[in-house]
Amino acid sequence: MAVSWSTNKRVTKPTVKYGTSNGTLDSCASSGVSITYDTAPNWANHVVLSGLEPNTQYFYMVDGGEVNSFKTARCAGDMTAYNVSVVVDMGTMGEIGLNDHLPKGIVGLHKNETNTMDRLIAQMTDYEFIAHPGDIAYADYAFKEQVTGFTNMSAGSMTTYYNAINEAFHDEMTALSKIKPYMIGVGNHEANCDNGGYKQYSEQWCPRGLTNFTQYKVHWNMPGDGSISNNFWYSFDYGMTHYLVFDTETDLAPPQKGATIQGGTENFDEANVGAYPNAQNDFIKNDLANVDRSKTPWVVAMGHRPWYVGSNGSGFQDGLANFEPLFVDGKVDLVMHGHVHLLSRSYPVWNNGTIQQTNYTNAQAPVYIVNGAAGHYDGLDAAKYPIPNYIPFVNDTMYSYSQLEFHNKTHLTHRFRASSDNHVIDEITLIKNR
Repeated sequence: MAVSWSTNKRVTKPTVKYGTSNGTLDSCASSGVSITYDTAPNWANHVVLSGLEPNTQYFYMVDGGEVNSFKTARCAGDMTAYNVSVVVDMGTMGEIGLNDHLPKGIVGLHKNETNTMDRLIAQMTDYEFIAHPGDIAYADYAFKEQVTGFTNMSAGSMTTYYNAINEAFHDEMTALSKIKPYMIGVGNHEANCDNGGYKQYSEQWCPRGLTNFTQYKVHWNMPGDGSISNNFWYSFDYGMTHYLVFDTETDLAPPQKGATIQGGTENFDEANVGAYPNAQNDFIKNDLANVDRSKTPWVVAMGHRPWYVGSNGSGFQDGLANFEPLFVDGKVDLVMHGHVHLLSRSYPVWNNGTIQQTNYTNAQAPVYIVNGAAGHYDGLDAAKYPIPNYIPFVNDTMYSYSQLEFHNKTHLTHRFRASSDNHVIDEITLIKNR
């Protein structure tokens, strides 16, 4: 388990004490790092606790603070039923927490009228971990909010406002992440301080430290090989499921390009992060080729930007060309996306939009779920008609999160759950007669 926290100053030796009893924290891990970047308001500390027992509750304390607890992952091959919550495109809940991080006299009105975060907190006993593949906090809307009058801060002080939005979100999510593992992926709003530019403000307004995914690289610590791409693509096993987190924003195999690098769909100023051009694709090929289906019969892939979605004309075509062959060859069961701020469910689909079948029993092609409705600053996106024929369900009126329920090796259910009252908006069950 990786434990991460922020401090106002560099910690010489980040330390986590832990144990299986609240009163006996008799183990200690202190081989972590304390890192920061230009314009950061604090230091990020990361410590990994190794050699833990599976599916076991541990109590822990960082640097003499409060005692919290977490439960470790189920071993690959554990066929016990469990649930996972998936959110994408989720910002802060309102200005109360935000203003705690702003200088006196500065007013910020970064508002998210949804309550997905509150819903996840209320339902915390219903799931074992959270996945959030991209668009985390929306701090890069600082410039847009200044232009549209949501803050009285000058453009030259946008770094302060950017940091305040991030810190407010981190404060809010702590109620979840201090207890539940919080697994993330990269989205376009992690790229730089103003989402590539807004009106008169280009990306060149971003100060050092707030370009090229710097905040994202420093703040998070996902499982992987320890390289700079550690938070961009990785995989892990949990019980009966193999999870692959992939990156739509950088590092697609040429001639395709990640959406936020120079020459990509968004044409930001960002760059690839891999050691060589095909690094991500090679990782995915090798990863999926080595899945042990006897232990992890289900394979779920999660990446930010969709190519099959119930919003005509908004699919990421470079992503389709790059990832679809890998996922079909690797027999991925379910692909989870966000980015488009609505709910969308596909039939099993492949070959550039060909419906493989119109039911969910023994499908040979992946099913694509888009749920970008957790809480985007500007509200939901309207569906664009005509809806593609491979999309049997779309909803552009409800804020939501996704629930994955792994029943056993043959049955997996996906539900869109309403953030307002947790009712089921739409439900399907994938069946594989293994």
